[in-house]
Amino acid sequence: MNKNTLTNRELTVLLKTFAEMYRDNLENKNIMFVFGNDKLDFIETAFTPDNFQHLTGISYFGVRNTERFYNICLSEELQENRIIQNNPKLIKLKFDVLSQTMKIHKTANMIGSYNGNSYSVYSELDTKKLAGSENACLGFIPIKDYYIPNTNLNTSIFPNKLKYLLSNDKSPILLTFRKNITEEKYTELTHFKKNLDLTTLTLPIEIRNKINVSEFNFSDKNKEKQEIADPELSDFRIERQMGGKFDVTYREKTLQYELTHGSDNINRLAEVIAKDFNTSQKLALKIIKNAEEQNKLEKLIVDENIPQQLEHSDKDLGMDIDENDIND
Repeated sequence: MNKNTLTNRELTVLLKTFAEMYRDNLENKNIMFVFGNDKLDFIETAFTPDNFQHLTGISYFGVRNTERFYNICLSEELQENRIIQNNPKLIKLKFDVLSQTMKIHKTANMIGSYNGNSYSVYSELDTKKLAGSENACLGFIPIKDYYIPNTNLNTSIFPNKLKYLLSNDKSPILLTFRKNITEEKYTELTHFKKNLDLTTLTLPIEIRNKINVSEFNFSDKNKEKQEIADPELSDFRIERQMGGKFDVTYREKTLQYELTHGSDNINRLAEVIAKDFNTSQKLALKIIKNAEEQNKLEKLIVDENIPQQLEHSDKDLGMDIDENDIND
């Protein structure tokens, strides 16, 4: 046997083993990676039965349906003479690290965007996000609200070993959560960065709303810290000013902004407000919307009162007119 390749007989055993690992760890699961340095961000991934075959590089004669292939691997029906190895060396590389990537929810500690570089056997690599460790990683492509695994790589994700990541888009993974696809919130914390203090970690509200795990049942002191970091709209006072400007006050801090038009301008303004008040951009957009609604309401009141003001202008000037005076 060539040490750089696997025989079909070996693959029948390994396919069943790794299919069982996929079933036990990833099948019909969402994995959420929380990452970042100064500012935290996250992506959510989805693993379904039809994703498994893409990670193996194997073709199977007579079966095009990827979910059917996965079920065959889990059964006793797998036949070695129907296994097709289009690229035996690449398949061997993939199988050498499947034991790690089948536990990506525990092994991944770095994430970033694929930079499009191609190296040797990965010359046709087509993926968007890479998440993994010093030895192996998975590639993901975005589909609707989730990232879907589409490749399995026997390579380090770390840029000092192999430059697959964009230099301005690579971050350590701080937390990894897992849940069943049918569940609303993540119920398991499966990995966190070494020496990370969970009791003092401040999570953005978008992440907090997605999790329900015992490790994040904070003390009252830390709950107060979380609330301060991510206030609600009702905690802000928003006051319209002249010239399309508006004041935003939170606690003892008041800043003034100017209403702008166009989605790009509004998004940029939201980024500024979010940064100024250490809150989410989603909440900042609500603040802008509130200011816009005040502007519309103010204009409506002014327009409705114009006829009334004209009608009563004499009274406003203090001129009481008597009918007898008119007759004279």
